[in-house]
Amino acid sequence: MLGFRGAGAALCWLSMLVDVGAMEFIAVDDVVPKGSDGCCDTAAFLKTFNLAKSVNHAWWTVSGCGVFRVYVNGREVGADDFLKPGLTHVVKRRHSFSYDVTDFLRNGQNVLAAEVSAGWWRDSVVDNPGNPPAMESAFGGVLRIAYSDGSEETVETGVDWQAAYYGNLVHAEIYWGETYDAGVDASWRSTGDVAWRSAKVFNGFHGEVTPVEGRTIRLRRDLTLRPRRAYVWKGVSDGTVEAWGKVNVLRRYSDGDRIELLPGETLIVDFGQNAAGVPEMVGEADPGVRLVGHPAEMLNEGNGNRLRGNDGPGGSAYIANYRTCRTKLTYVFAGVGEETYHPSFTYFGGRFFSYTATGRVVLKSVVFVPAMSIAEEDETGELVTGNAHLNKLISNCLWGMRSNYLSVPTDCPQRDERLGWAGDTQAFAGAAVYAADVYGFLSKWMTDMRDCQMGEGDKFPGSFRRAAPVGPAGYLGYMIGWSDAGVIVPYTLWRQYGDAAVIRANWEAMKKFLALLRRTDYVTPADESQCADWLSAERYERWRIDWGSGLRPGETRDDMRAYWDVLGLCYRIWDLRMMGEMADAIGEEEEARAYRAEECDATLRFREKFLCADGLLPERYHDMQTPAAFLLKLGLCPSCEATARTKRMLKESFRRHAYCLQTGFLGTSIILDVLADAMEDPELAYSVLLNHGCPGWLYSVDQGATTIWERWDGYTKEKGFGPVAMNSFNHYAYGAVMGWMYRTMAGIRPGPKGGYRHFFLMPKMDQRVGSCSAVYRAREGTIVSEWSYDGQGCLSWRFVVPEGTIASVILPDGDKIEYASGMYEVHRKSIQPGITCNP
Repeated sequence: MLGFRGAGAALCWLSMLVDVGAMEFIAVDDVVPKGSDGCCDTAAFLKTFNLAKSVNHAWWTVSGCGVFRVYVNGREVGADDFLKPGLTHVVKRRHSFSYDVTDFLRNGQNVLAAEVSAGWWRDSVVDNPGNPPAMESAFGGVLRIAYSDGSEETVETGVDWQAAYYGNLVHAEIYWGETYDAGVDASWRSTGDVAWRSAKVFNGFHGEVTPVEGRTIRLRRDLTLRPRRAYVWKGVSDGTVEAWGKVNVLRRYSDGDRIELLPGETLIVDFGQNAAGVPEMVGEADPGVRLVGHPAEMLNEGNGNRLRGNDGPGGSAYIANYRTCRTKLTYVFAGVGEETYHPSFTYFGGRFFSYTATGRVVLKSVVFVPAMSIAEEDETGELVTGNAHLNKLISNCLWGMRSNYLSVPTDCPQRDERLGWAGDTQAFAGAAVYAADVYGFLSKWMTDMRDCQMGEGDKFPGSFRRAAPVGPAGYLGYMIGWSDAGVIVPYTLWRQYGDAAVIRANWEAMKKFLALLRRTDYVTPADESQCADWLSAERYERWRIDWGSGLRPGETRDDMRAYWDVLGLCYRIWDLRMMGEMADAIGEEEEARAYRAEECDATLRFREKFLCADGLLPERYHDMQTPAAFLLKLGLCPSCEATARTKRMLKESFRRHAYCLQTGFLGTSIILDVLADAMEDPELAYSVLLNHGCPGWLYSVDQGATTIWERWDGYTKEKGFGPVAMNSFNHYAYGAVMGWMYRTMAGIRPGPKGGYRHFFLMPKMDQRVGSCSAVYRAREGTIVSEWSYDGQGCLSWRFVVPEGTIASVILPDGDKIEYASGMYEVHRKSIQPGITCNP
């Protein structure tokens, strides 16, 4: 996405003529309504003008302080770009969009119109005491018209526009939802026939207006979810003091049925897949009838036993885990026959939708359309195994990415959060780069990270924040593994795509971050709360939520801070190593040498400060998987003996915990790579991957998950729901495992200089999986790696090296051979070691 839509080179040339930085924003010259269901607080803008000459080309560059839609003569412009302008730093940046509107114009009078809501501008998503309060929405636009006679004309936003709080869109916010009144006359968009006040100049934004970066948000109609089941219920039976009871089902429906909903009844629609997006309905009702809906990730179960965490009768929508997020839609029918509607100024997260109505409603169709910043053509990976549980896990990882890659890499798409948490982003980035071409999307997010980087007046100048763009207060400070995303994400993009431009764009910001760490002597600030290895079993009791300050038995707070320092210095060493590699990639040889020297010093400091005389961490860490994993990943053990003992202790930890993970967000993202590569024990890695115990990837699958969960046991068939304060059922960080499956199970890895011009194929197979078929559409060509075992344990491996590339292939017997482009097959007669492989 280059910041424009339309006709190729001409549009690119002409869009350069629009100085978006000088765009003037306008607002409504009136008091902003309170934004309840009864009054419209959405800003509407209108401009009429006449055309008397033949138009050659016309381009409209638009932006908004608030989510906006624009129209020319009643036709929506840029309808493919959903929820414009996306989430950015509300003080520093607004994105602009340029569209070819040549075919929208007509001889005589023309009408330009825009609607702007509160979303992503003056709503709770960006509510932060550090930001000046945004009390009203605004719109900016520059229409440049090139006439056939060679002359030009511009139509810009200014006080000659008309403005009012008016329209079908009564109110909309990202967390709040949307209220839409179809009975309000919308003809003004095409006729310009209004008597509104003149607009006023808006002085509430003083940052940059820049062309949109990366992929815009799209509605993925190719992924439209249809009802798996639907039913209407009314009333509850079998309620007791201990239980809510269960709903009385009146009617059941299948996909394609006409659904009737009467006052006092509730419709539940199960779309079968937890996702982010919008419901779309086609229905009929009398004028003024209100259809109200809200999403749910789960349904209350059984008889609504309260002790199992249910918040209502069995069969009703479970919504407690949405916390304070209202997230409702209200549609007021115009009563003109068949009406079609989907929200356009907000989005929802969930698998189910629950509807009620104030009058009789007949729904001819109801579907759920996923929304994301990944277009169909962006998806680059396909991965299928011979294990049905793993295939469901892969699907859950993919849907977690689809749900959370929406303008920014959110942590969850449903509750009152949906923020660009950096720890989740860096953990999952290594999986995302296989599943989709996310170079532009994550590069845009790194712009957000730079916009939010702490400055000289801040507490930690140079630090990347724990979430970007800046969100609610409390998400602003320095955090181990979260702030480090400012280095990890550019590094991951460079390694996968081989494009050093992402390094150059972030180089100065990354240097400032490393300079901060140097000044603080790599010690974790004692007064900063740390998530550390967030939600790890080795740090948190089941169901306990302690925001990083929970203590293990016998620990003191000094012990806890020491643990933070261990992880913090590990990340510093990792940062320095990545900086050295990236400095080489952009030709900064002197800086590369300096970072490598600093890495050596930091490694020595780690050994002196944290390791005992035997080269091991203190005994209290011996059963902890995450510290051991970082030691092995970074090669921090001072001797071969200490390395071997650390490996044995890590292996013993998994055996003692029945191959269950004890790691949290940080440790889980690296653990299988450490087991398969640093420990050279892929069998152990597969044992952990294939384990159905808790904590573990397949445990949530067994509980019915359709996405990755925030907590492995957020819901269990045995005990019900966990506490609502921190229990998202679409939280993708643990989906990092999908990257390991591409890198190690399929063996597809970028080359030593990044990208796939010269790459590695080195799968590590396991007969318990049965087979693996992976396709990765790299920018250099399509790579295929397919292996399978037959009933006698014999292995077959087929791989494809794209035209113009070279693959360094490590065969199952350990031999390394360079392969030019082509298709190759390897057959192994036995799973026993030492058998020759014949390509």
